[in-house]
Amino acid sequence: MSVEIREVRGSGLAVLAPFLYARGTAIPYPHLAIAKVAYEGARIVGYAIYQWLPHVEPLEIVKDYRGGDLARRLADEITALAAANGPYLAVADSPFAARMCIERGLRPIEGQVFGGPA
Repeated sequence: MSVEIREVRGSGLAVLAPFLYARGTAIPYPHLAIAKVAYEGARIVGYAIYQWLPHVEPLEIVKDYRGGDLARRLADEITALAAANGPYLAVADSPFAARMCIERGLRPIEGQVFGGPA
């Protein structure tokens, strides 16, 4: 039998639930993802998901306001906003930003992140 790759969107993404739950992840928000799913007959034999991931970046304080609590106040506000809208990522481009992420309960993601196209 041959393998057919189909595009899956919206509520159709639920077909991937068994695979995603087994990985410890959730089904992506239907309005933020499109999947390519490989089928052999009715059996799913592979998939790849393209997701628009909400993320927090950048957070910047002008030089003469640094050293106080403004960065932490902004971080508290923006992460509360992000969390109220579902899962999100935070990009930490300095050790200070990484500490603020950890202080707010975020954790580093295993693996590598790549950008593209080149």
